Amino acid sequence: MSKPSRWPLTADGIRFITPHVLLKRLQNDPLAKGLFVTAMGYYPTASGHAMERKGHPDHILIYCTAGSGFLTMAGKTITINSGDIFYLPAGSKHSYQASKESPWTLYWLHFDGTLANDFCRHINIVERKFTIGVQPRVIRVFDGISHLRHSSHSLAEFIQGGHQVQALLSYIALLVQQRQPNA
Repeated sequence: MSKPSRWPLTADGIRFITPHVLLKRLQNDPLAKGLFVTAMGYYPTASGHAMERKGHPDHILIYCTAGSGFLTMAGKTITINSGDIFYLPAGSKHSYQASKESPWTLYWLHFDGTLANDFCRHINIVERKFTIGVQPRVIRVFDGISHLRHSSHSLAEFIQGGHQVQALLSYIALLVQQRQPNA
């Protein structure tokens, strides 16, 4: 599991890392191993937020709902704005940072599982980011997944959370398809 940034959390910020013991159970459970949450969070108005990785073992999905920032990957820097979602495949070298003038607000999710690559291919984001707009439904799902941190590490709750991630990725795939030319 990759480690999230150490950005200092604000009072309404969230950072949750699934405990290692629970990850082992999720990897071996027939209902959970397809897709499961390894970490998640919410960083509101994340002034000074920055992250650089030479690689990471899980997949990362980051959704910007306000402000802006920058993503650098494969030698290319792109601007991330409110309504953009970006995907970082497992193993990818990347860096990203909030804008100094208008720091972003982010929902983020690290996930893994035997179906993770298949779901990411299904989304079919040619570039590493795609504009889906600020979608209340997507925000509700991220908020729902964030409640796992209050679950007392219940396997049943994490199985359900993994299925929420599947629903989220499927919905994002529809949004991406609707916004592509000749969809």
